[in-house]
Amino acid sequence: AELMQANPDPRYARSVLTMAGRMRTLVESLLELARVDNGAVRAAFTDTDLSALAEDELLPFEPLYFERGMTLESELEEGLQVTGSPRHLRQVLSILLDNAMNHSPAGALVRVRLTRQGQNALLTVTNPGDLSREDCRKIFLRFYRTDAARSGGGYGLGLPIAKGIAEDHGGRIWAESREGSVILCVQLPLL
Repeated sequence: AELMQANPDPRYARSVLTMAGRMRTLVESLLELARVDNGAVRAAFTDTDLSALAEDELLPFEPLYFERGMTLESELEEGLQVTGSPRHLRQVLSILLDNAMNHSPAGALVRVRLTRQGQNALLTVTNPGDLSREDCRKIFLRFYRTDAARSGGGYGLGLPIAKGIAEDHGGRIWAESREGSVILCVQLPLL
């Protein structure tokens, strides 16, 4: 309150609130990363319908994409079952969808696919863009951001969190860049 009285400019108050919100987001991300590092993900494992989970997680993103003039398209194979933490698996998809939304131009088409590949489920999120081979490896490192990502205001923690969760589920995550598209892939073992 004293700060507000010392500087009654409403822009100052908005700036302080914005920075406080960003700091909260950073602290929450760091705490989630610590939980992943300490194996908290495995404690919540159950048999999970990954197909239904993905379908449910896509719903809240559709209006967000629409507001940005973007299209979110999905193709989900039904009945894919995994052993895992539903909350953390949702978080992985949320991170990938948020990443694609923040790093795609207005009017972009983002595609989500979930398919069976042998004994694994393969989840891909494809958005317009281009990454170098080096960036495809480095985007999963903590605090790493490509030049294009710097404008998004993120801290470079989302994809490392997704990587830790995928690995805790006995899976893996990687990025590919081809023909003007960035494809983030998550492979998880099926039941």
